[in-house]
Amino acid sequence: MEPRKVWAGMVPSVAAGVELEAIVVGPPAGKGAPGLPIFVGVHPYGKMGGSMDLMLGPAVRLAAQGITTVVMNLRGVGRSSGWCSLTQINEIDDVRGVCRWLRAGAAAGGGGAMAEFDGTVCLRDDDGKPKLAMFGSSAGSCVAGSAMDEAGVVAGVFTGYTFGWWASILFGGHFEAIKSSELPKCFIQGSDDGFTSAEQLRDVSAKAAGLSELVFVDGVGHFELESPEWDDRVADIAAEFVARALGAGLDDGDDSE
Repeated sequence: MEPRKVWAGMVPSVAAGVELEAIVVGPPAGKGAPGLPIFVGVHPYGKMGGSMDLMLGPAVRLAAQGITTVVMNLRGVGRSSGWCSLTQINEIDDVRGVCRWLRAGAAAGGGGAMAEFDGTVCLRDDDGKPKLAMFGSSAGSCVAGSAMDEAGVVAGVFTGYTFGWWASILFGGHFEAIKSSELPKCFIQGSDDGFTSAEQLRDVSAKAAGLSELVFVDGVGHFELESPEWDDRVADIAAEFVARALGAGLDDGDDSE
């Protein structure tokens, strides 16, 4: 199933005056998995070169399985306005803004300026608004996890979540939100991650509310897992987990129907 660029442009953050560069990638119009949500991809730390470019590879892979994904540049990255914050707390507003824009624009029968979304096939609520799954990477996992309580979010997948002691100095303010969320969540981690040990992650997962699963990629480090070499593996794990957690099926990529 060939991916398509569903939409590209600027999206308002919840924070006044901040506009975010975003791209929506999905399967061909009218194709896709009706039992699966739209994924919201949140990139690694902008101050260390993270951008939505790192999330496009997984988004293309997800599109091949019938899943639509929106990727964004958080504030201060790429063409997005504003300033990247040290703790990534302000960036929570950016993710919330994209979620709200997406739910309004991709509502069934939306039309108008958002007519590109008319052919988007995804899991929807009773009002026709798409349901969402958070999909974060590294520090972007912290931001995505802090927005799990946003309306329409039904699951989350977090690659390289930075739960370690040193990382907690910057990102510790995010930890409670993800640990307390009752929504199903999956942590994907390289076994050689230098920011969070396997023991730390297992301890967090054991104490977290709701369904919490761990997937370790043997012999892979933190930044290695962010590289294009692992895009397909990460996307496949994410899609399989969300489908299983929601009792849905993945599209087999057959365009013959």
